[in-house]
Amino acid sequence: VDGRLIADMEWRSERSKELFFYLLHRGRPLRKEEIAVELWPDVTPKQLNSQFHTTLYRLRKAIHPQVVVQAGGGYQVNPDFDIWYDAAEFEKGIQQAEESPPGSEDWANGVSNVIQLYHGSFASGFESDWADAARQKYEAMFLSSSLALASAALRRGDAAEAARMAEAVLAADPLNEDATYRVMQAYAHRGSLDLAARAYRRLHDAMRDELGEAPSRRIRALYDRVLSGDALDEPVD
Repeated sequence: VDGRLIADMEWRSERSKELFFYLLHRGRPLRKEEIAVELWPDVTPKQLNSQFHTTLYRLRKAIHPQVVVQAGGGYQVNPDFDIWYDAAEFEKGIQQAEESPPGSEDWANGVSNVIQLYHGSFASGFESDWADAARQKYEAMFLSSSLALASAALRRGDAAEAARMAEAVLAADPLNEDATYRVMQAYAHRGSLDLAARAYRRLHDAMRDELGEAPSRRIRALYDRVLSGDALDEPVD
């Protein structure tokens, strides 16, 4: 707030922080009963009234007395406040980038800029269903966008950038076969067959240990071509 980080102790509880982000995330007035479905699904109406107003008081005290206002029959984050919300900027930025032709320079620049906003799982301290759904949504957007950038980089011959983007996907999702495939292709095109083979073995071991499964036939075939050296100059599919 005005350049000052709000300390965890100022929120007084994780739920007061979650209430703020839930209202911010929904972006419209919400009735107390609507909020309760997500934040207090198991409390009685009498308990809800007490818990809601205590939490709202703590929220306002942490940020500003008018940060949450009543309007339109419900509660919402004050629309007169200037709030920058990285999750909203991330989603809007991806949508704007996708208005450009896929694979174009404008598309690549737009996606490259916006995925820098993603720094890991959304609101990892919140265990409610709404937060979990948002986590999955933003992670999927990050993974698909990064993988698309890796593929586009390979097609234009930038193997180093392709490897970097695909490795970013694997850092978040180590079992992602498509990302491993792109990493292997990128390393092969750079002449680093040992690194390509290592990427396959990393996936193989992770899938064996966590899923009891083996990688797909498609990626095993690429591994064979890496071992034989045929993957060095093959075109990107």
